[in-house]
Amino acid sequence: MSQLSALLLTLLIELPCVWLISRLWAASAPRTLPRLLAVAALASLLTHPFAWHGHEWLASRLSQEQALQGWLVIESLVVLVEAIVLAWGLGWRWQQGLAASLFSNAASAAAGYVLLGASHALA
Repeated sequence: MSQLSALLLTLLIELPCVWLISRLWAASAPRTLPRLLAVAALASLLTHPFAWHGHEWLASRLSQEQALQGWLVIESLVVLVEAIVLAWGLGWRWQQGLAASLFSNAASAAAGYVLLGASHALA
């Protein structure tokens, strides 16, 4: 899978996840949907290149077990950065940003695992 394909898949999964979380909290009225989608897309666009290249670097240099540990560190940093962007950009409490980021990134990581298999999901 190319980086562009992975980014598009990420956006297709994570944006609806952030929207769903916002609806559960009633944190975002329908009139704010464009802003919600723009901020969620910005969060993914900021972190995706770093995650993609970081994963590639880890997979090419480390054992699978070490790469998995590195993947967890990278994804944890991605969740934190995206949580900050979501909270700041949408005027949410940090807990809301963190929950939305964790949920959306878990969903996209699971989709990558299912679609590509364990060995490719870490690359």
